[in-house]
Amino acid sequence: MTADPQMDCRELVERVTEYLDDALAPDDRARLERHLADCPACTRYLEQIRVTIAAAGALRDTDLDERMRTDLGAVFERWRRTR
Repeated sequence: MTADPQMDCRELVERVTEYLDDALAPDDRARLERHLADCPACTRYLEQIRVTIAAAGALRDTDLDERMRTDLGAVFERWRRTR
């Protein structure tokens, strides 16, 4: 096993939720942050995820009509089954 291997873009995408939830081990967090320092594309990706989370968090149940709630529930259910 290589000590402190570099993180690539694919691994960053897979682990970004853990990063945002502050659930990464300190070594992995440092690897991710080093990757971000050198990768503008992943930096933009992380910002897009943060903006999406903020926008989704601002939604209220009353902001969605019945069809949107049903469609969104179906998407979450498919996502849950594939995890």
